[in-house]
Amino acid sequence: MTNIGWLELFMAFMGFLLILLWLYCYWHQRKNSPILNWPLLGMSPRVLWNAHRIRDYATHHLKQCPTATLEFRGPCFANHNFLLTSHPVNVHYIMSKHFYNFHKGPIFKKIFADTMGNGIFVSDQSDSWASQRMSIQSLLKNGRFQQLFEKTIQEKV
Repeated sequence: MTNIGWLELFMAFMGFLLILLWLYCYWHQRKNSPILNWPLLGMSPRVLWNAHRIRDYATHHLKQCPTATLEFRGPCFANHNFLLTSHPVNVHYIMSKHFYNFHKGPIFKKIFADTMGNGIFVSDQSDSWASQRMSIQSLLKNGRFQQLFEKTIQEKV
């Protein structure tokens, strides 16, 4: 009969702890989040699995959340976390009240500048945004424009 060394006992104990950690994370995340948050990989495996239909996938999970806000956690080593929201109060807070706290950055501008130009929706500086917002505020408050905008968004989503 062979003797079990300290290294083998330590490795077995660590394996057992990893399994317990995974089970705890699985149980805890199942009751708190619609997407499973893996200990090292975050929510990336499920999101990558559904990358071909990412808009439908995000919409489905946003509808499941009572606050219509979903915090995505990427791999712990990549620092790739972000927040998705479709709640009207949160969108108003981001787009109107505290716009300067939510920077879009050069990548966002590069992607959307072709379709949206350099206007209010891709502006990152608070001064430029404030002057553009004042110039189109009357359009945004128009009832017919709001109905058209809502109809268009419903068709897209």
